[in-house]
Amino acid sequence: MLQIRLMKLEDTERAKPLFRESPLFFNKQKLIINQSYVIEDQGAISGIASYKLKDEKTAMIDCLYVKRSERGAKLGDGLFRAILNHLNLRKITTVFIVGNRVANGFFVAEGLEIVAVDPNDSDLLTFRVDLPSFFERGCKHSEPQA
Repeated sequence: MLQIRLMKLEDTERAKPLFRESPLFFNKQKLIINQSYVIEDQGAISGIASYKLKDEKTAMIDCLYVKRSERGAKLGDGLFRAILNHLNLRKITTVFIVGNRVANGFFVAEGLEIVAVDPNDSDLLTFRVDLPSFFERGCKHSEPQA
């Protein structure tokens, strides 16, 4: 059964296949257990998301990763919304996330605002999420079809 939940210490061992799949990405991460979510199916971890608090109203999502073979199945969307919901419940109002060439399309499709482009690497875009507005507009899949 597919489940999205807060990461537990024992999940770090089961997440090793993800770490091996993208070592350059994960070597930059410092995952904090109570600030990370996992998505798992039948005991296998398919994705991880984590954040760091910047101040009492602002957070930075510093990790959003879905196993390559699982991409396109809306797992990233579910993981992203779960972590945003968690932050919203913590009364965070603004969330930033830096996307790379692979992830930028996902964040643009989510309707996120681009607030900066890295001058040294034009593929690194910084996106901003205003949580109250994000949740007021509802799920993109619930919009009426023409």
